[in-house]
Amino acid sequence: MLAFVAAVLFTTLPRPSPLPDATRIDSITFHLGPGGCLQTGGALTIRTDGKISYFHQINMCMNHNDPVHKAEWEIPAKEAVDVIRKFVDAGLFGLPRHGRSYEKNTFTVTSGRWNATYYANPIPEKLMAVMQPLLEKAHPELWKVKADPNRILAKPQPTTLSYFEYSYHDLDAGHVVTVTLNRRGGAFYTRRDSKLASSAPALKHDSWNLEGTDASAKFLNDLVAAGIADLKDDNTSPLQHHIDLFAGDWRLTINPKELPEPIRKILQPLLDKSALPKK
Repeated sequence: MLAFVAAVLFTTLPRPSPLPDATRIDSITFHLGPGGCLQTGGALTIRTDGKISYFHQINMCMNHNDPVHKAEWEIPAKEAVDVIRKFVDAGLFGLPRHGRSYEKNTFTVTSGRWNATYYANPIPEKLMAVMQPLLEKAHPELWKVKADPNRILAKPQPTTLSYFEYSYHDLDAGHVVTVTLNRRGGAFYTRRDSKLASSAPALKHDSWNLEGTDASAKFLNDLVAAGIADLKDDNTSPLQHHIDLFAGDWRLTINPKELPEPIRKILQPLLDKSALPKK
């Protein structure tokens, strides 16, 4: 008899749907920036149980030792649900569902095991108005300014060169030689077969450190003063010189025809270290 009752109950009770419940949201995460190497990144998450978390870091890969700003706190669950309703009322589900992976601003919404991503480039003012109090509480020194829906950073970045990469195509040897330097003094050299993919094992590589950050900062500042950011692209082939400059979130790629003598003179210690030709 008990087995019969259990069987009836099992067949009559509604089974939970494996599909997402469109009427329920468990969390919303606003992703600040793409968060890749040499990019500013972070995230703000609010859950319906009232838990809120935040983190923010600049140059997430190359400067992985930079301090990470983190914040966590809780609000009543009812208040959290009200905030999430404000996100919905502000047009969260009207944002584009598709975008490019490197675009800066995205929202991820979860419902059970399901999630959906929405792209916000730029961030609509109504959504920014909902986030602003949360961002200011989480990171006041960065966000406690007038809200600007087109800015992911509330403060300007310092106008300094933070990372430099130079590739030389050794046409005679059929190799590509690359040297890099970051503002912390870390330098790297690699030589690869130009006919193979960049993921192929290097023929030779080495890494070292300049004598402190002052030396690397002077090196990078001298490059800027010598006009490396003013070099012009040359579209003729074969391509021999390739330069990538990074300043905070900003990147400049240059393919100059040749390296002017003032710039080559500054680069010569790196070129000698990596056994690059002097001419």
